[in-house]
Amino acid sequence: MAIKAPDRNYSGPKKWLSVTIRSNVYDDGVVVDGVDYGKTPIDIMLPSGMHRFEIRKEGYQPYIRELEVDQDQTIWTELFKQKTSNGWQTTAMNKQIEN
Repeated sequence: MAIKAPDRNYSGPKKWLSVTIRSNVYDDGVVVDGVDYGKTPIDIMLPSGMHRFEIRKEGYQPYIRELEVDQDQTIWTELFKQKTSNGWQTTAMNKQIEN
């Protein structure tokens, strides 16, 4: 019987954490690490570590951030209308609340 070499990328069991995602707009989409989780408001469980968060709605500037999840937390996003010929602001903001 062959002995399997240890996995050097294994860092022990992952800690699963609760992440609540909220937004200032209705009917926006939430994608975390390429997985569609639905619409805000939403509560999901993620393993600790870095994750890519995308909150999108047509006509609004998308919120795209990589954030470290190291404890239960709430992520509040504020989406702004996309710039149009009449000059709407195009900046997205991030507010992170730690529980």
